[in-house]
Amino acid sequence: MNAEYFLDRGKELVRLLKSRKVHSFLSKNPSLIFHLTGLHETPGYLLVLNGEVRFVTDRRFQKEAAEIKHFISSDIFTNSIVTYLKPLRKEFKQPAIEYGRVTHAEYLSLSESLKCTFTDAGDAVNQFLSVTDGLQLDSFIRAADVTSELFNYCKKVFDENLAITEKELAYELQSILVRNAAQKYSFEPIIAADENSAKPHHTPSDRNIQDCKVLLVDLGVIYSGICSDVTRTYIRNHPKAGRIEKIVHNGFKRVLGKVNAGVKVSELAQMWKAELEKVNMTHNFTHALGHGLGYEVHQIPRISEYSKETLKENQIITLEPALYFENEFGYRYECDILVTKDSGINLTVF
Repeated sequence: MNAEYFLDRGKELVRLLKSRKVHSFLSKNPSLIFHLTGLHETPGYLLVLNGEVRFVTDRRFQKEAAEIKHFISSDIFTNSIVTYLKPLRKEFKQPAIEYGRVTHAEYLSLSESLKCTFTDAGDAVNQFLSVTDGLQLDSFIRAADVTSELFNYCKKVFDENLAITEKELAYELQSILVRNAAQKYSFEPIIAADENSAKPHHTPSDRNIQDCKVLLVDLGVIYSGICSDVTRTYIRNHPKAGRIEKIVHNGFKRVLGKVNAGVKVSELAQMWKAELEKVNMTHNFTHALGHGLGYEVHQIPRISEYSKETLKENQIITLEPALYFENEFGYRYECDILVTKDSGINLTVF
């Protein structure tokens, strides 16, 4: 583990919380725990108290907690987190939690036991996790490399016109994923042939893709906790799909040229909408233009004409322009983009 990265991340979280007038904080967010400890799928809590970040878990994970003590304080609770926190309640000043990460019952138990009212730090945490550092970027590049291998296989299957079902292709891709040391899919893959590709979130079926004219594949992997999310659409002997491909790719290039830190994400969505208005196809696009990407496959910002967010340097986002024609086909092109001060860098050029 790179202790320096984790130490810096902890300090940055404390600074961010203080800037929001939050001086004590409790979270069980697995993405935040992984970001600050490197512990993957290890249940527990992050506690920020008196400027210190502490990882608290139960006895089952004593070994994992001991492994990180050289860069983050860790402790064990023997009964419940509430019992652990009660002796510390006088230190809870201007406390916060992430409302979206606790149930109403958990909130009541904490507030009644600690005799305090918690504010919501969910937005602050989301902002904190939306910006990547060097360690995360390295993992993302590796995730993109593995994703490229999966799409190379998809293209081979399509080009060689192999007899295989959508479900079978999803299964074969999973074995390639494992051989390339990725953890798992970042979401259930979408593999859709011909008319199935007109459904943005189609579930792979028993439909054989041999001789199909359109094959849409949307998938991603998790590598060292970081998600990728890419879509490619393969076509053959389909003039209409060929025309749609040009519209989608031209729109993608125009929007990508607008990406840089400080741009309102609504402007990106409006630019794509303007492209569709030129060809009278706004009704053929039915979802957001993209989203943030990181420890979760859907993070802020949501790239929509209704979003009020702006892009930040070192965020990773997706851009996924698409057009769908019911009962015919759909064409989607999705890439993962690193936001820099002056531009957007496509990390998934394959």
